[in-house]
Amino acid sequence: MDQKRKTVFALHLLALYAITMVVAGFLGLTALALSIETSKFLKLFFLVVLLLTTIYLFVRLSLVFPSIAIDQGTGFKGAWELSKGYEGLIFLIVALFPTLMFLPVGLCLLIFIGMLGSLPDQAFVDLLSELLYLPLTVFVIAALSVTYRYIMDEREKSPKTQSVA
Repeated sequence: MDQKRKTVFALHLLALYAITMVVAGFLGLTALALSIETSKFLKLFFLVVLLLTTIYLFVRLSLVFPSIAIDQGTGFKGAWELSKGYEGLIFLIVALFPTLMFLPVGLCLLIFIGMLGSLPDQAFVDLLSELLYLPLTVFVIAALSVTYRYIMDEREKSPKTQSVA
């Protein structure tokens, strides 16, 4: 990756983080304001809305990263348009699939730490976590890239779709 592409990638990553945190913060503050004299059900409802909205935004905008990696120059607007109609597929690849992969690894890590009998040094736990999660992260990134290619191929086949820039 050349320096310009790395910079664009990093800036989009920061922007996506900022966008999701602003939305999550707004919904969280709204839920907090309502929770002063609200039922547990309403608190749970706002928590679920907060989570789903944040995931939805991340899923729709995540296609910007494979685009940047191959110098297609698709920004967030293009990623939003590109993901239209493919929200379910991208949700499976970006949110559900990684969660199903990461949870067992995290559980194994907790079991291993429990078998040690005492809490190990934090640096050891961090290193072990990185070693366990790195291959999964690479796999998820590859899956997102394949999903991007699939969507682009489907768009090329369809005469109704336009180029996303």
